[in-house]
Amino acid sequence: MKKSTFKFISVFMLSALAFAGCKLNNDDDDGYSIFKSKSGELVTASGTDTQTYRASTSPNIIPVSNTTATLTINGLSTGQKIWMTKTNPTSKATEYTRYIESASSISLATGNVSSGTSDGGGIIDWITGILTGNGNEESPIPCLTTQLNANLALELSESSARSAFALSEPLQSVTQINPVVNSTTKQIYVDTNSAMTSYAKKTATLRAKGTYCYVWVVNEYYGSVTDKGQTINSTIAQSIADTFDEIYPMVRTVFGNESDKIIYQDSTGNLKIAPDGMSRYSDTGTKVNIVVYDIGNDYSTKQSGGTVGYFYSKDYYVQNETYTDVRAKSNTGKYFYIDAYYAANKTEMVYSTLAHEFQHMVDFGVKTVETNGNKISSAWYNEMKSMLCEDIMKNYFETKFSGKFSDEDSPFARLPMFCRHYYDNGLEYKNGSPDVYYSYANNYAFGAWAARNYGGVSFINKIAKNPYVDVDSLTAASGENIETMLKKFSAACIINKENYGFNKSPVSTITYSEGSNPYSYPLDKVNLWELDAVLPTTHAQHYAQAKTEISKYYSFKGPVYFGYNDKQTLRPYGIALAKVGTTQGPTITINFNTNNIDDAQRTYIIIE
Repeated sequence: MKKSTFKFISVFMLSALAFAGCKLNNDDDDGYSIFKSKSGELVTASGTDTQTYRASTSPNIIPVSNTTATLTINGLSTGQKIWMTKTNPTSKATEYTRYIESASSISLATGNVSSGTSDGGGIIDWITGILTGNGNEESPIPCLTTQLNANLALELSESSARSAFALSEPLQSVTQINPVVNSTTKQIYVDTNSAMTSYAKKTATLRAKGTYCYVWVVNEYYGSVTDKGQTINSTIAQSIADTFDEIYPMVRTVFGNESDKIIYQDSTGNLKIAPDGMSRYSDTGTKVNIVVYDIGNDYSTKQSGGTVGYFYSKDYYVQNETYTDVRAKSNTGKYFYIDAYYAANKTEMVYSTLAHEFQHMVDFGVKTVETNGNKISSAWYNEMKSMLCEDIMKNYFETKFSGKFSDEDSPFARLPMFCRHYYDNGLEYKNGSPDVYYSYANNYAFGAWAARNYGGVSFINKIAKNPYVDVDSLTAASGENIETMLKKFSAACIINKENYGFNKSPVSTITYSEGSNPYSYPLDKVNLWELDAVLPTTHAQHYAQAKTEISKYYSFKGPVYFGYNDKQTLRPYGIALAKVGTTQGPTITINFNTNNIDDAQRTYIIIE
């Protein structure tokens, strides 16, 4: 059976349990409810403000105070477009968002998306089915949101505080494998269900080796390559090894080095870092092991999309059967996993996945192991970095695999989903279908915009290596607070012009020059209003569908927008875009709502 052709990469974390909030909506007469979510305190507005449009500034971004009820703007020309953006620079969602009640000298506009409507069932199920290659079955979850790795890291931090890094008893050292291609075999723990809750040892054979990696193929997935099958041959295995060897030092140049340390649990239950490194306890030493098999064991049971690959930090723990969690199934070393179907049928996609998953491994080393568990990357931040890793490697793959690798094999393929669903997520990672798809799209889009506006690959290098994670890492790298970043980001989602917002290609300040062809990690411009130019196949696939609502739902002509009086929820570190209308004279007046205003929310009028 055919797996999907839409690419999603699994996050480095897996979790045993997740809780979903329950919304109780019990508004009283003034719309206030203690059950509605808010990110700040509720205030009222009664003030007035007057601003002047400046033609020399493009665009004009005018902040609206939460206490402003009426805003007057003069110095305008007839026919100018007026937009409103709303941002939430906090980690809590809010349902108390500002809106416009009335205006003068403006021809008011309607939005092209409705507030408060659900995309569950019907159209979104059908759309997501198209994206994942099957319109008839439930869309899969590409990765499971978890905190297991975070919990392990916290244990490491707490154990480190209790005891010094010294072996309380000798650990059993292991003998290194004799790496003979097509001969050396190894028992490797692999998952056997899509929830990653069941593992079994499978025999894998070394099918390729490189300077920095071994490629292991679980035996049942090796053989002749058949159309739409899931067996790979030695040629594909060696191409994976060769490609990883090439990108290994290139990724490290920007993101840092993966850890060569190994974590163990002593007789008292404390976690420690072995002082003599990984080589003594891993039979593959410090090589990166790439294991090919049927991830999730889903190939024969369903035709919906699967996971292309994942990294799981459980393998950085010395395997110990006394563990009561997934560490008991550690392979003890540097491992990540690639799905056999994609390796056989979408090999170019897998090359980009190698960079993506290796970044996860590097993140665990740089942010967590090297800080003794004191820094733990959230899933959204970690995934954003991995997609940015793919972004800066895109031109390399396009050159190396000319005619085979395209924008649709890169994170660019996520941008249509961002344009349609940015308001469903902020900077966060939400589990379940379709939310998980929105999470990847949103987190990549924000990272892609930030990289193109704060220094390109140097910005990515800063977030990868600075001593922070999540929003703190972004603001430290950009030099601006998250409120300012979200203000500029929201403007970039409504202003369509050359060399603005996403439509920038920053000059690189980092070059990898160890190879024969220097590489400067370029970032291509992106026009959100012309995505069909970079994603022609995907664009044609959507528009070719028989259902006419597809064209309306996915216009590919920039992010969707609300009406001026919509009251949509703002997700954590999220945005909402609204079209106010067109000016009818030199002075306009805008009247905002005056009650139940979340003082943590930020509102802007934008004129271009």
